[in-house]
Amino acid sequence: MSDTVSFAAAMAANEAARDHFNSLPANLESVDSAAFEVETAKLFEALGAADHAVPSTWTEFVRLLDHMCDGGECNIDGDNAERLLIHARRILAAEGR
Repeated sequence: MSDTVSFAAAMAANEAARDHFNSLPANLESVDSAAFEVETAKLFEALGAADHAVPSTWTEFVRLLDHMCDGGECNIDGDNAERLLIHARRILAAEGR
């Protein structure tokens, strides 16, 4: 099953923001700190939206979990852990388990 539109949009926006941020000059912070702050804010806004994306399938749930553990670096704080548990319980309930 494919991603729902809102879930897919949040994940795609996060990936685009990450790719854009990573394409910026490495010295942007020292050359133009104001621009760096704007770009950092955009990145964190997209990251937050992706963290709050609501999966409706196990495939989306795994994608969200992968997003939160990007590159093997676990970024799951207490709030994200609680949301993941709520999502898992909701998906299980939808399956009648």
